[in-house]
Amino acid sequence: MATATDTSTYKFNHTMLRVKDPEKSIQFYELLGMKVIQKLPNPEWKFDLYFLAFDGPKAESTGNHFTDREGIVELTHNYGTESDPNYTINNGNAEPHRDMFP
Repeated sequence: MATATDTSTYKFNHTMLRVKDPEKSIQFYELLGMKVIQKLPNPEWKFDLYFLAFDGPKAESTGNHFTDREGIVELTHNYGTESDPNYTINNGNAEPHRDMFP
């Protein structure tokens, strides 16, 4: 028998989205009131990470380290995708990954 887990201490930290144009994507989230709270450039691996969150005085986790926040959007930009018209992302609903978890 499985025991119940107390989810009252759980925190939804973040979700990741791949983007072709980080500047335009950041502008969109800024319109929603979010701001970049951390940028992690990884030029040696040819990608950058942008972490956005609500950071105003009413935000529950304002000022906390970016790993101790709630509701973060992580934007991942892979270098070169902005100029590749054939770049697509598999969302898990297309072959060959669709049948991995029947």
